[in-house]
Amino acid sequence: MSKFLLLICFVIPSIVLSQAIRPSGTMSTSMRNGAQVNMLGVAPGGRLVTDENTKGSPFLEEDYAPGSLYLSEDLAVAKIYLKYNAHRDYFLAKIDPLHSDDQAQGVTKTLNMKVIMNNDVYVALPNAENRYDLQYYQVMSEGPKMSLLKKNTKLFKEGFRASTHLTRDVPSTYSDRSVYYLRDTEGNFFEIPKSSKKTFALFKDHSKEVASTAKKYKLNLKNDADLVRLVSYYNRL
Repeated sequence: MSKFLLLICFVIPSIVLSQAIRPSGTMSTSMRNGAQVNMLGVAPGGRLVTDENTKGSPFLEEDYAPGSLYLSEDLAVAKIYLKYNAHRDYFLAKIDPLHSDDQAQGVTKTLNMKVIMNNDVYVALPNAENRYDLQYYQVMSEGPKMSLLKKNTKLFKEGFRASTHLTRDVPSTYSDRSVYYLRDTEGNFFEIPKSSKKTFALFKDHSKEVASTAKKYKLNLKNDADLVRLVSYYNRL
């Protein structure tokens, strides 16, 4: 069994880091406050969890995108290339987009770590279902009362071979699934239900105003942009 390689990175927040992934897979940066960004080697199969007969992909996007890593609000790693494995909930990172996938490293989750990829912001927070586990959530909107978070997931369904000559092989598939949450200032998660009426109830004392605004502007709560508008309106009340 291959060993995980632990890569400890330091960064001076005021300086865009000077770094490189060497052929051996090492990576170095420096940080004045001692905070650490760790990179882990990826287990066999972690970079590619499909075969030619699998439909879909475990990754949110197939290509690496430019981004950066923050520890809380401090810049930790800049000018990095990332892609997100939504099935296993981790980011792969490369310093140079021309490097092969074999040189990509997995970014270790740290509480409140922010990952910016293609201007989308992800943050590592306690799992809404299990506080002892960390998960990445996409930050759709932030405000003084509530934040709107989106949990992107790729569901895997294993295929099977045809049992007789009258049936067909069914390929394994990855399918998209998204769950939306409101998160208050105390860190409590509230899953947004499919029912509009139940969604308005999450805004408690301002549920009537929120419902009225949604109706007035014909907001579709299944649309990301409209949901962001509604939460932004609530945060201004």
